[in-house]
Amino acid sequence: MNSPAPFKPEGNNPFRPTIGKTPPFVAGRGEELAQFDRYTRMLQEEGEGEVIIMFAPRGNGKTVLLHRLEEQCAAAGMTVVRAQPARDGCLALADLQELLLPDTAPDTSQLSIGGGVNLGAAAFDIQWTAKGAKKSGQFKTHLKQACDTAPRVLLIDEAHQWHGGDRPELIGMCQPIIDRHPFLVVIAGTPGLMSVIEQDASGIDRAPKICPGLLDMDSAMDAVRVPLDRGGITIADNAIRAVAADAQCYPYFLQVWGAALWDYAARHGLQHLTDEHARAAKAAVGQTRDGFYNRRYEEIRKHTDLSIAATAVADAFNGGGQYDQGGIAAVIALALRPRIADEDEREERAEVMLDRLIELGFIWKAARVREVQAGIPSLMTYVAQNRDERQPELPAADLRRIAQDAAARLQRRANIA
Repeated sequence: MNSPAPFKPEGNNPFRPTIGKTPPFVAGRGEELAQFDRYTRMLQEEGEGEVIIMFAPRGNGKTVLLHRLEEQCAAAGMTVVRAQPARDGCLALADLQELLLPDTAPDTSQLSIGGGVNLGAAAFDIQWTAKGAKKSGQFKTHLKQACDTAPRVLLIDEAHQWHGGDRPELIGMCQPIIDRHPFLVVIAGTPGLMSVIEQDASGIDRAPKICPGLLDMDSAMDAVRVPLDRGGITIADNAIRAVAADAQCYPYFLQVWGAALWDYAARHGLQHLTDEHARAAKAAVGQTRDGFYNRRYEEIRKHTDLSIAATAVADAFNGGGQYDQGGIAAVIALALRPRIADEDEREERAEVMLDRLIELGFIWKAARVREVQAGIPSLMTYVAQNRDERQPELPAADLRRIAQDAAARLQRRANIA
């Protein structure tokens, strides 16, 4: 009698624990996708556009949402252009040109430069020519005409790097266009994005904001369980809950966990995974996570004051309590006291370090949320455990006092709202 063939999952491992890759199952993003649906309907049905700001720490799924929006708009017959700021702070000339009708090109003779050069901010001021129709005009004139033939969608990723360049010109050009023409712009980046794009761009702070954060527990479990189930692998309830809790509902680590569980089941021929199997698969998760933590921490350790600030903030979050930005600044100032004696200088430096930690996504504050959050909760523990031996933990009593003051401010703001 032949023994049954060993179990093999159906298909290849679907989990892609690489930032920016679309996961096999997009869980817990119903609100964000509904917002995109609303704006794309406005494009199609009312002919009106919008500028949307999307920011969140790395690994929370910004690029995944951009992929979904791109697919949705392209399927509806819209012209979609993906772009990233170049090192000179400008969008590529080819990307801008792709927004326009065919055979529309910049008149680079006005600048005495070759057509392959990135024109930067000048691209919006010089004349562009539609060769077929022999029409000349500035970029925005041609963009309006192109939008009226079919909606245009511009998706700008990694926009926290959009320093200077053509940013003020493009954002300034958008407002008079989106009110009357179907032109949708999504500007996406890490939490430091707002401080970058608000420079020389009045009114952009009032743009709609989408802030994909950590998943709720049920969505986090579904992000792993559903793809496993599609491959024929089941997992015990207590095991999947432990997995989601270990990942702290952080989308990137959920993908790391999913990949590890799938590989473990395939390697051992297991159709059902128990809590014991999940614990055994955790070794692979730990290796990936430590590498991820180390890369993030290296960004911080390059500067002494920033390292001190990050460690102090990690102590504060690990100790519990809620903080507003003023509370975080007070925590950093407390940690900088041994290095900076002058109080005004210390508080000024603390504000600079606060802004830098936000730029890095170490901490962040989502739209419509008053308290500051950890960008990656478990990174706080890693940073605290790997502190410089010369940096002691901050006094617990001082942290409690700062947290209580912050909580009182947050409560007063909630009462006013």
